[in-house]
Amino acid sequence: MAEFHRKIRLKEYFFENEYEQDDSLVRNKSSFQPPKGRNSALDQFISTNIEFPSSTLSTSRKANISLKERKCIENLKNDPSIIIKEADKGGGVVIMNKEYYERKMLDMLNDKAFYQTTDNDCSKTTFKRIKALIKENKDITRHEFNYLLEFEWKSSSFYGLPKIHKSKLIKEQCQKTTTNVLELKDPSDLKFRPIVAGPVCETHRLSNLIDILLKPFIKNVKSYIRDDIDFLSHLPRKIDKNAMLVSFDVTNLYTNISHSLGLEAIEYWLNKYPNLIHKRFSKSFILEGIKTILENNNFKFDEKYYNQIKGTAMGTKCAPTYATLVLGYLEEKLYAKMSDTNEELANFIQEEWKRFLDDCFIIWTRSDDELTQFYQTLNNLHKDINFTIEKHKNKLPFLDVMIIKKNDTLSTDIFYKETDSKQYLNFTSCHPSHTKRSIPYNLARRICTIVSESEVRETRLKELTALLICRGYPKQLIQNGIENASKIPRHELLTAKPKEETDIITYVSTYNPKNPEAFGIIKNNIPILMNDDTMRNALKETNFIKSKRQPPNLKRLLTKANFTSTTLSERHTFRVTKCGRNNCSLCQHIIESDSYNFKRKKFFVNSNMSCDVQNVLYVITCNGCGEFYIGQTGGKLRTRRTIHAQQIRDPSTRMIPLSAHLDECCHTEPKFQMFPFFKMSNDSTSARLNKENYFIKCFKPKLNALHA
Repeated sequence: MAEFHRKIRLKEYFFENEYEQDDSLVRNKSSFQPPKGRNSALDQFISTNIEFPSSTLSTSRKANISLKERKCIENLKNDPSIIIKEADKGGGVVIMNKEYYERKMLDMLNDKAFYQTTDNDCSKTTFKRIKALIKENKDITRHEFNYLLEFEWKSSSFYGLPKIHKSKLIKEQCQKTTTNVLELKDPSDLKFRPIVAGPVCETHRLSNLIDILLKPFIKNVKSYIRDDIDFLSHLPRKIDKNAMLVSFDVTNLYTNISHSLGLEAIEYWLNKYPNLIHKRFSKSFILEGIKTILENNNFKFDEKYYNQIKGTAMGTKCAPTYATLVLGYLEEKLYAKMSDTNEELANFIQEEWKRFLDDCFIIWTRSDDELTQFYQTLNNLHKDINFTIEKHKNKLPFLDVMIIKKNDTLSTDIFYKETDSKQYLNFTSCHPSHTKRSIPYNLARRICTIVSESEVRETRLKELTALLICRGYPKQLIQNGIENASKIPRHELLTAKPKEETDIITYVSTYNPKNPEAFGIIKNNIPILMNDDTMRNALKETNFIKSKRQPPNLKRLLTKANFTSTTLSERHTFRVTKCGRNNCSLCQHIIESDSYNFKRKKFFVNSNMSCDVQNVLYVITCNGCGEFYIGQTGGKLRTRRTIHAQQIRDPSTRMIPLSAHLDECCHTEPKFQMFPFFKMSNDSTSARLNKENYFIKCFKPKLNALHA
């Protein structure tokens, strides 16, 4: 929030009374750039930093992996016979036969109770539905409207994460081997967690807004626990010596919540706590928004399109909050049902029953018959929601905690699944040094938080030391981390600290030891701004920090959500095509092809693109001389064409020499053609500008040289 208000102060200054203030819950990323000439101190600060020489840091550093290793990664990535996925839990990496993986996925998708095939044109219907929903809510802000509708989307992909921790065959093999590598061909009992990866699908932004609107209701779910620390704070030290430790797990929670149950549950919470509904959003907006998300969970697998007709997608933003409230609603019914037959038991359950999503825990101090009654009642709450039970008199794992009962005393230890890889970051990995230095401390702090007995804690810390030494960490660094973590009293570790609101400006860059580090230069130039009264007021009480974005790691290089059974050579090539709309201003200008000839090199496009494409690099070809220009845009290509055409027509609007050249060189219409040749994988402006500079250096376009 502090960051938000700082941006408001800056924009108010630069736009004076033109800036529109509102309480938008969501908004698109700002592309705001301070106009030149408004403030001399800011102009000086920007020019000083731009002049920072990129050659100040030597680029003679060796790559962190050898050429042979790079080729191995490339071969693994392109091997048509295998699929590589991260394990559902434990951090392991699973390499599977492609045919085996495909068969397992199709087994799930062929279940007509949950999925049905569809066509790939349903996106238009989805957006129409979202637009109609927004128009019904008169209080929605302009920023919220743009956020929900003005973005570049793409279809979700379906994939499965192997649940190796639930496979008996794999666990048996883990007990027999002492190595980090386990080989077991096509285990028959391996199940998968279905994931619909839709970080930029049609409904993902609506899902984010709904999640924000629903979160305040979670605090009224009696059983809700936030995390391990919250759970530990609820555990008593002393209990009845005859008590039993009992845990419950909901079978496939996300996929088994029917739409009718979900909407019924959310309506219950909205009716019970109407004061928690945001003042600008109605109950009907929230319910219809959830319905839109649930009924439009569209995705593809192997170039075939599906719709999930039951359950919610594990991958949509609001899913955890939605599932928590649905089970919370069933728990309310549980308390009422138990009260009808045994009010004392109902009160006991309300007090002791704790839950994190689908994982439930209770210390049972009543009779076995009552436990059986309770378990049966749980499984009769709804026909689709089934609970499994695990109980033990002495010890039982829950989340990452092993709860141990000895007579009338409870203690806790850290719990690792048998399939946990414990593959902590290797010290020789190419990461910022502060990241690697913090790992021993943070791992030791986790042990000190969870493990209650001092002797056990010392054992776990020694085990951690041995593991980290094997990962290349210096012994002294490990000991320093353990000592610093051990100094913090456990009661302090178990106390959740509220986040402090601080005014922060973050300088974010992708980590690469070959790149020059500009943050020190930028921070040293801050006094230029602080010497100006206006800028000093806009930036008062602001901290400047740096942050490193992780470059693609092995996981990102080797795993991908999209699946296709065809090999690279069998796939259709990507193409640029006209959108074909009657009123499209770009169709007559766009070149339809799969490649562009940059005179020296033929360059093939990396994605299917049309007039609506955003976040792209493009080529403009002069229809007079045939020379070309390389540009970039974060908005729609059609809009960029309109801007170029306007600047050609009206000399007073021209920003670059290209406009004058196109006007003078070609005396017929159209004066130029456009071709989008490279689609960016993210919406980072700096990444797009860097890629534009890269291609300009590679292909040396003459029309770009006009700017020099």
